[in-house]
Amino acid sequence: MSRHKKHPAFYRGHYFWLKIAASFLLFLMLSALCLLVCARAFILNPQTAARYLCSDTYITGVTQDVAEYAGDLCLRNGLTELDATGLVPRSFVEKAESAYVSYAFDAGDNIDRKAYGRLPDELHASLTSALNTYLQQNGYDIQSSAIADGVGQFAEELCDYTFSRIAVPFEDTLADLFDTGGVLIVAGIVYCSVVGLLAGALIFALKGRFYRNVRYVSYATFASSLFFFAAYAASRIFCAVKTLVIYPGYLCDIVMQYAGACINLLLCGGAVFLALSAVLWLCVWKLKRIS
Repeated sequence: MSRHKKHPAFYRGHYFWLKIAASFLLFLMLSALCLLVCARAFILNPQTAARYLCSDTYITGVTQDVAEYAGDLCLRNGLTELDATGLVPRSFVEKAESAYVSYAFDAGDNIDRKAYGRLPDELHASLTSALNTYLQQNGYDIQSSAIADGVGQFAEELCDYTFSRIAVPFEDTLADLFDTGGVLIVAGIVYCSVVGLLAGALIFALKGRFYRNVRYVSYATFASSLFFFAAYAASRIFCAVKTLVIYPGYLCDIVMQYAGACINLLLCGGAVFLALSAVLWLCVWKLKRIS
């Protein structure tokens, strides 16, 4: 006897379509998790961004901008002789390149450190040392207060500019590596929200004492996950606002940092919804057993 004849109510009734819906939901959830894991691993990975930022093409663009800005700073700080030929010393630019590359490749906590708006002290020291060396080679008295003040101001402003120039590319990296990076994040949020509503609606559809108990467990899991998301989001928003108050000029960098956090949050949410889908499938399987 075929399975259809053994359990006609199951295969032709309401629970058959419920099982189909649950299986489809599970498949979608697995697909979404795979997509988000790939996005987290390859698109928002600091090392991937660092390799791009340290490519010859990008370094050329950065150092050219830094050199032009340095030329303007020379004029503003009274170091006009440095800009007499319209060029910044090559030794100075090389120092800036070296410091920039080592900073970009320091991918362990690179993004977190950058969010606080500070470049490493060694970069400031490298720029100051390069400028002092150039001044000495050209007969300047670097011990004089005027020169020392000018060098200090020059290095400080150039460090600030270099930081802002480094902070921007993490958004550019997303655009280059995955043109719809922003769309992915938004779609992930919408997708998980819709999946959550569908899972809740299907769980509500289950009947019976056993299924009622399972529903209660599912509701508790879903409510606790919502509480966790709310607390996590509140803490991240608080940190972002605090950082913006202290360093208002680094909005772009902070946005990109929290875009990565958003992907992590979606992965956590996906895991919770996947668990709910598994519970739902288990309930439907139990229905099949007693049909």
